[in-house]
Amino acid sequence: MPLPFDSPRDTPAAGRASVPGERTGRSPIERQAAARAVTDVAAMPASDVVQLALWPDTLAHWARNADVAPAVAYNMLARFKPYRRVRELLAARLDVPGFVLDHLVDAPRPLPSALRGSTADAPPDIEVPAPTPPPPIPPTLRLPAVRDGANPVEQRAVWNVWTEIAALPASLVVQLALYPETLAQWARRRQHAAPLVYATLAGTARNPRVRDALARRLGVTAASVDVLIDAPRREPRLLQPPMLADVAPPQPAEDAPPEPRAGSPRAQPPDDRQLSLGF
Repeated sequence: MPLPFDSPRDTPAAGRASVPGERTGRSPIERQAAARAVTDVAAMPASDVVQLALWPDTLAHWARNADVAPAVAYNMLARFKPYRRVRELLAARLDVPGFVLDHLVDAPRPLPSALRGSTADAPPDIEVPAPTPPPPIPPTLRLPAVRDGANPVEQRAVWNVWTEIAALPASLVVQLALYPETLAQWARRRQHAAPLVYATLAGTARNPRVRDALARRLGVTAASVDVLIDAPRREPRLLQPPMLADVAPPQPAEDAPPEPRAGSPRAQPPDDRQLSLGF
C-alpha cells in the first residue's frame, strides 16, 4: 500500500526540518487508519466526515464561532432536523455548494467494509491507492444516489487524513483503524474503563493491559502502540508558518513611479486612511 509521506512532494512539511523521533505516518496503525479512511469514508456518518474535513478545526469550535449551538450542528448532520440556515453556514465554511452538503447528510450510506463478511476483531488487510488532492468542484457535478466517496467533502476528509495522519492524535488514529467499531464500544466489549483507554492513548496513564489488548485488536505489536503514543506528533499543515521558498517575491507594479534621485524631495508617507503593516 502506498504510504503517507512516501514522496517528499506528498509531505505537507516537505523541506522543513523534522523533529527527531516524530511520527512519520508510516507506522502500521497509521497505515491502517489512512487506508480505512480511503476505503470507508462513504460509510462514515456525516458528522465524522465533516470533522475530518475541518481538521485541525473541529465541528464544535466552528459552531461556537458561527453562533450555532454545537448540539444543533450535530443534530443537523444526523438529519434530526434540516436546519437550513446551519447547513448554509457549514457549506460556506467548507467552501462547497449547499447541494454537496445536502448529499453528504441525506444520501444513504453503504455498509462499512468490515461488515461485509469479516469478523469484528479481524485487523484490516487493505491495499488501496494513494488519493489525489480534491479537484475543483465542476458546476455540473452530479452525485450518486448512494454515497460512494465522490462527494467533495468526503474527498477532502480522505485527503486530510492521508496527508495529516502523523499529526492526528493517537486516539483519533486508533478510532479510524477500528472503524466501524468505536473506541468506546471496543472498551465496553473488552470491559475496559473508557476513560482509562483514552488516558492510555493520550499518554497520561500507563496501562499495559489496555495497550496489549489494543495491539491484539489492531494486529500489531505492543511496541507499535507505544510508538504511536510516545512519538511527537507533527504540527498540522494549516498551523505551520509558510516557508520562505513558498512565498512569492513581491512584483513591482507595472506603472510604478521611478525612484527619487539623490537630492530630490523624498516621497511623502501614506496618509492615515491607508493601511500599514507597521514594518
